[in-house]
Amino acid sequence: MRRWLTDRGQALPFAPRAGGWAVGRLLPSPAVGRFELMLMRHGEAEDFAEGGDAQRALTQRGHGMAQRAGRLMRTLRWDPTIAVSSPFVRARQTLQGALEAAESPLAMETESRLVPGAPATSAVASLIERAAVESADVRMLAVGHNPCVTGMLTHLVRGDERMAFAVSTGDLAHLSVDLREGTAVVISYIPARVLEAQEQ
Repeated sequence: MRRWLTDRGQALPFAPRAGGWAVGRLLPSPAVGRFELMLMRHGEAEDFAEGGDAQRALTQRGHGMAQRAGRLMRTLRWDPTIAVSSPFVRARQTLQGALEAAESPLAMETESRLVPGAPATSAVASLIERAAVESADVRMLAVGHNPCVTGMLTHLVRGDERMAFAVSTGDLAHLSVDLREGTAVVISYIPARVLEAQEQ
């Protein structure tokens, strides 16, 4: 059984399944015609904001989720080359917190097709279009919302009957995406609750 090391120096086992601390398969990197996608659902957010749903901010726990994800990326050297977020406040705060914890100098980009009600196919297309314009190897960190994020994962791994997702706030999926086919394989899936448990 393989193990990841957390930023606290603790080892966690992982197994080839979605929905836990999981790895689908290991791929050579970089791979021609592919890019790495780290797709995250925003951290826990407040229930209400006077400006409406788009203005809902992260709770203290939600900020912690973003920071833990960023520290994990730093530890595993998952250094993003592109950082994209939904324009909603809670998603932008999640991305910013993750980037800061990862000690990444990247500027945040926003993508309107990552909002909660966006069709999954449109959201996936927006990320593939963004990755395709880069000439160098791409590792993209993208933050969005449910039901869109769950729909995106389901769409990307279509045809793989082993994969079924129920994405909770703060969860992070690491995928290798085929630019031409618009399909992906899951490299790892890290639930926020697992990272939280390591700090208790």
